[in-house]
Amino acid sequence: LWWRALSDENTATARKAGSLLVDRLAGQSDAGTRLVEMLRTPLPPNTRATALETLGRGWPSHPELVRWVERGLSSPDSNLRLVALDLLVRSGLHADRHLDIALDLADGWGRAEHARQDQLAEILVSGWPEHDRLRDAVVTTIDDAQPSRPLEIALATWLAIRCFSDDSQVRAWVRQSLHSDHPFVL
Repeated sequence: LWWRALSDENTATARKAGSLLVDRLAGQSDAGTRLVEMLRTPLPPNTRATALETLGRGWPSHPELVRWVERGLSSPDSNLRLVALDLLVRSGLHADRHLDIALDLADGWGRAEHARQDQLAEILVSGWPEHDRLRDAVVTTIDDAQPSRPLEIALATWLAIRCFSDDSQVRAWVRQSLHSDHPFVL
């Protein structure tokens, strides 16, 4: 049942099935092999992303994982790129060049499914919590005087408070926002 549920069209259901598989079967080599075999077949992008996420969380040292993560990073599917990036950050193998992928996913246009949006915030906070490029994107996004927003506004607002609350420009924005009729922070 859990194996079939990995292919559920509802992302939350498929991810829950993956979590249950990890809870029950993590480390069992035959289950990891079954996930790799699943990844080798034609799959809808959401199912492929869930299978990769499950493999990475339950079998982080599987010899095929790195290859599938690399393929995921170059995928046109935003969910698969997000999962691959999440696995890199969790394993501590991310680099500054991967921040480009994260920022691309965070721009509001290349976003992953709603059920995965919380992953993107966690990736940015865990992978690049005080990075200057992330800070600049956050500050540009929350500044209403800027003509474009490099990040999705709700994500940038959360990141401003979570990661950059000591930054002078963010503090000025918070003060200004609190005195407006519709404070972003609240």
